[in-house]
Amino acid sequence: MLEEFSHFVDHDEEARTGCVAGDRFQPLDEDKGRLLDAAAANTAIDEIAGAMRDALLNWPARVSGLIAAELGADPHLVQTVLQQHITDLLTEASDRFDPPGLGGHFPHR
Repeated sequence: MLEEFSHFVDHDEEARTGCVAGDRFQPLDEDKGRLLDAAAANTAIDEIAGAMRDALLNWPARVSGLIAAELGADPHLVQTVLQQHITDLLTEASDRFDPPGLGGHFPHR
């Protein structure tokens, strides 16, 4: 009857062995810079995303005159249309990449 449960013991021993081995390699990984601090990674991602958002929001003002000249259109109208499409794009991306309940907007307990 005990033989039926022997595979559980084997898996438990493998898990403990893996944890011990992982504990031995963690300082080496830290020394070689293989591990990332989650808070630092999130901060870096937020900075990069913010810079990309700002670049996209500024783009219509930079190119609308050129596009209007090529099309023979009103520069203000071109800028307004581009800004609306960029805003829509960023809103859609925001909803997709940071859905409600994720991304640090956890309810307080």
